[in-house]
Amino acid sequence: MNDDRNVWAAYGSTSLFVLLWASGAIFTRWGLDHASSFAFLIFRFVLAIVVLGLVGIWYRRRLAPGPAAASGSD
Repeated sequence: MNDDRNVWAAYGSTSLFVLLWASGAIFTRWGLDHASSFAFLIFRFVLAIVVLGLVGIWYRRRLAPGPAAASGSD
């Protein structure tokens, strides 16, 4: 079961990377046709900050021990 999950995670992350990489040129061309390069760059950085912030919050909730674990009472 764990091996299947690792395989799916590997294939899924690889497929997501290829999809995002391949669509980058298309969306960059479309974005530059409709906005200035500086505005498009700011939009990309804001989007990246929001996504990374959400991922960081999600991982902190999953990995951080609760108050009961920190006090040692079980």
